[in-house]
Amino acid sequence: MSERNEHNARATERAPSEAARSRATCAKQLALLSRIESGTVRVGIIGLGYVGLPLARAFAEHGIAVLGFDLDAVKVAKLERGQSYIDVTDKSPE
Repeated sequence: MSERNEHNARATERAPSEAARSRATCAKQLALLSRIESGTVRVGIIGLGYVGLPLARAFAEHGIAVLGFDLDAVKVAKLERGQSYIDVTDKSPE
């Protein structure tokens, strides 16, 4: 057996089976679900723009702790004061 084939054979023997990976994934999903249901989960949102901010708000409204990250210091300062920087006025033509 060539050195490469021998290496591949050893790697295959050490690799977890598909069933073992599936069980591990299922266990992680159940652990996450448990943390969501118990209220101990925390969510991080990177970018508090027009998508990130409403997403963070939706999580928070459901009792999930949220940590938001944004590089815009003005935006962050407004949010820390409880103000929105998003203009929600209707600018559509009549």
